[in-house]
Amino acid sequence: MNPATHALVGMAIGRFVRKPLLALTAGVASHALLDCLPHRDGWYPKRRLIYGSLTVAILTWALNGPNRAAKLAGAVGALLPDVENVPGHEEAPKAKKLFPSHWFRHDDHSSRHGVAAELLIVAITVAIYLKHSQRSEAG
Repeated sequence: MNPATHALVGMAIGRFVRKPLLALTAGVASHALLDCLPHRDGWYPKRRLIYGSLTVAILTWALNGPNRAAKLAGAVGALLPDVENVPGHEEAPKAKKLFPSHWFRHDDHSSRHGVAAELLIVAITVAIYLKHSQRSEAG
C-alpha cells in the first residue's frame, strides 16, 4: 500500500478513537491489515513524489479541526512500519523484516487489482470520514 493510503486510514482511525496512544497503536494495526489486501508496492521516482506529496497533504489535513493529536498519531502509527522499507536501503529486501506483514512479497498481486483495492479503500475511508465530520458539525 502506498504511504498516503496508510496515512489516510490512520488519520481516520485517530478521528474516531480520539486518544493519541490508542490511535497510534490502531494505526500500526491498520498497516498490517492493509498490507494483507491486494496491492503493489512501488518506489519509482514519480510515484515517490506523488505518494510523498499526498502523504504530506494528509498529515496537514490531520492537523486541522478537532482531535489533532489523535489524528496525527493514527497517521504516524500507520506509516511507522514502513520505515524499514525506506527506498535507497539496498539491503532492505534481503534483510529480515521486523514488521510481520512485511515478511511476504506484495508485488505478486496484479497491478490492476492492487490499484482497484487501494482506490476502494481510499474512497470508503474518505466517505466515512467526511460523513462523520458532517454529523459532528451538525450535532
